[in-house]
Amino acid sequence: ILLDDLPNELPPYRTHQHEIVEEPGSKPTFRAPYRLSPTKLADMKKQIEYLPAKGLIRPSTSPYGAPVLFTLKPDGSLRMCIDYRVLNKQTIKNKYPIPRIDDLLDQRRGATVFSKLDLRSGYWHIRMADNSIHKTAFRTRYGSYEYLVMLFGLTNAPATFQAKINHILRPLLDECVVVYLDDISSYPRANSPRQIHNAFHVQLLKPYRDPNTVFTGRQPPPPPPVLVHDEPEYEVESVLAHRRRRNGTVEVLIRWKGYDPSEGNWVPNSEMGNGHHPHREYLHNPAVIP
Repeated sequence: ILLDDLPNELPPYRTHQHEIVEEPGSKPTFRAPYRLSPTKLADMKKQIEYLPAKGLIRPSTSPYGAPVLFTLKPDGSLRMCIDYRVLNKQTIKNKYPIPRIDDLLDQRRGATVFSKLDLRSGYWHIRMADNSIHKTAFRTRYGSYEYLVMLFGLTNAPATFQAKINHILRPLLDECVVVYLDDISSYPRANSPRQIHNAFHVQLLKPYRDPNTVFTGRQPPPPPPVLVHDEPEYEVESVLAHRRRRNGTVEVLIRWKGYDPSEGNWVPNSEMGNGHHPHREYLHNPAVIP
């Protein structure tokens, strides 16, 4: 469940913030801006307008200053990066363990169905510690700015993010979920009567929302009943997921109203009668969590 864009405000303070702890005797790091082509300057100007509008950066008078560079994304567009290599050299390293990919794959043995979540701009959902904001300062020809949220390029950012996501999903880790940074994979085991769904992840995230924030998302439409020969057979309580099998068959995971949740089952679209199109619409118009 994703938003099309980030909200125009900072994320709330949570249990984890990113702090930059430097070695004793370290001095503020400062480097001259890199030369950039007109194309990159135009892209940087757009970023400098977008990021403050989202509350992610603010003008800075910090003695720190890192240069800006650009890398190519897989689609050929430009990604603006901050070169924190000098700052990273004098930062005390966080030794929080990052999972081994092989171990995570081993943990999913026996599972046949997988669900994957890739968090949108995950790092930006973690605030910078107040005493470290000025250390993120970067220089552009349009002024100096500093980040209010954690960003890529800081040496301990992966450790902070892994600690945060492990804290949130701890009840499910290695039970039905594995996590590598901002990639989350759930895997109901073949011998388990339960149906594991992404809604479990959303439920775990709920306590970390600001209780004073008004819900502005789109409410889900009521699920339509499945009709067999134009007569309602079962009433759908919720549509949990959909999948495409190797033979091309599209199926949806249905939880039936009035039945035990463990009796939810995968139903081919072809067997859903004239309920096929309403269910497809229901799947493509879920609730939106801000």
